[in-house]
Amino acid sequence: METDHFIRIERVENGRPRQFVVSRNEPGFSLEVVPDKATAGQPAIRKVCVPNSWTGDYHRYSRLIAAAQTFLEQCESLTRRSMG
Repeated sequence: METDHFIRIERVENGRPRQFVVSRNEPGFSLEVVPDKATAGQPAIRKVCVPNSWTGDYHRYSRLIAAAQTFLEQCESLTRRSMG
């Protein structure tokens, strides 16, 4: 799966940053990450949202989660390069 199938949304709510990754091709899929709790260079996943119809279809959204994490890693490496 290509990483250009995702968009990253950053918001600040109640003074706390929140980051979301949303699939462009699967509009029911979104992933919320907590960037300040990163381990091994990857943000911690806080919440995964999928449609009810995907219940038990673990291979479908596990593939999307892996692709979303790759997308986030690429975003982070671009951010580090532009700052450094």
